[in-house]
Amino acid sequence: MKKSKYIYYLDVENEDLYFFKHAIEGLGHKISIFRDGHKMMQDLSKSESKPDILFLGSNMPILNGRELIVILKNSVQWNDIPVVIISGAFPKKLQRQYLNSGVKHIMKRTHVEDYTSTFKEVLEMKFA
Repeated sequence: MKKSKYIYYLDVENEDLYFFKHAIEGLGHKISIFRDGHKMMQDLSKSESKPDILFLGSNMPILNGRELIVILKNSVQWNDIPVVIISGAFPKKLQRQYLNSGVKHIMKRTHVEDYTSTFKEVLEMKFA
């Protein structure tokens, strides 16, 4: 049996948060969901254990995906946490910016029926 992962997920879309949470828990993983980047960072600062992976929505009103990546990747305590960006669309220039800033994977937002298989595939990736 594969080791259960601890996952943080940040997004403003309530429907996506709901389906993501149920898909991840259905795969046997623990998840903390956030609607606000500041709250996620506060929780990360207070937490005794780091998440195994962060899923970030790219279009956040407070601390968007790019801003959070800068904070995370410039931090000694969090720069080793793999980050996956989730969005509906990614222009090539934005993809390059994300990947050059330390994002491990860019995931296109999928139909809710495909969440479980998509997340399972991403969670099985080996992030070096």
